[in-house]
Amino acid sequence: MDRIIFPKPAWPLQALILLLGVSTFLAGLLLCFIPGMNAVRWFFAHTSFYLLSILFLLWLRAIISSISKIRPSTNTIFTTILLSGTALALTISIFIINPPAFRLHNDETALLGTSQSLAREQTVFIPWEAVLCSSKLIIIHTALPKRPLLFPFLTSLLHELKGYVPDNAFILNFFILFTLLALIGNFFTYHWGKAAGFAIQCAVVSHPILWHTSASGISDLLNILFFFLSTLALWRHIRAPSAESLTLLVLTLCLCAHSRYESILFIPVTLVFLVAWRKISRKNIRESLPSLIIAAICCLPLFWQR
Repeated sequence: MDRIIFPKPAWPLQALILLLGVSTFLAGLLLCFIPGMNAVRWFFAHTSFYLLSILFLLWLRAIISSISKIRPSTNTIFTTILLSGTALALTISIFIINPPAFRLHNDETALLGTSQSLAREQTVFIPWEAVLCSSKLIIIHTALPKRPLLFPFLTSLLHELKGYVPDNAFILNFFILFTLLALIGNFFTYHWGKAAGFAIQCAVVSHPILWHTSASGISDLLNILFFFLSTLALWRHIRAPSAESLTLLVLTLCLCAHSRYESILFIPVTLVFLVAWRKISRKNIRESLPSLIIAAICCLPLFWQR
């Protein structure tokens, strides 16, 4: 039996997708200018969880697709395990020497409250006042958060796994620090050897601010991680431009923007740089168009929250 081969979408279909995507994005932006702000507040509170979920799943899919095509040698696997082990040892050392605790109470309680709302109701609110009645928490007064949503979103995933516990913020920062050190160590090892990779890991953990942010419940370390991931994605796309690498780069930049508001500036700056350097082709854009449009729509909460 002959294999059925479906034709690739024709350009008119891509134009229709582009038109629908741009129209949806512009309609979302227009909500910011509706008098009274009730509409934009409702959309921000009730759709941000789902938009972030879509963006995060698309990013995970792009990461898995990228990693699945790597065919490392035995020596590379050994080096990766070795540098990941040193990253784990350094992370554990930091958390033992500097026990995790809530230090910036205003920021940390706001992030935890938002993560609680995301986990329990899939909405974006900070529960300012509540009563406990018959073992049931009844929220009386809420407010919209002013902090980026990626950290509370990831914390809410931990709440779903093991229940609402404030210490989940510390667990998340533990994994963020471990991932950051492992990536940094392996990246510099790839270019300059194991000694350089381990030396860079030690140099990073020697910074006092890192000790303060990693063993707390704030989101600064998450922004550092995604900034480094964005740099790696940019480096990969420059080395071998493709639709897949462009999609991964844009999705990573969008998540970076959701970790800190100023990071949204990296998106236009990076794209202008790539266009000027002729590292983005029309073919790359056409092949990655659906993912790019979805990524743009998933960034609407950044504008609604402002």
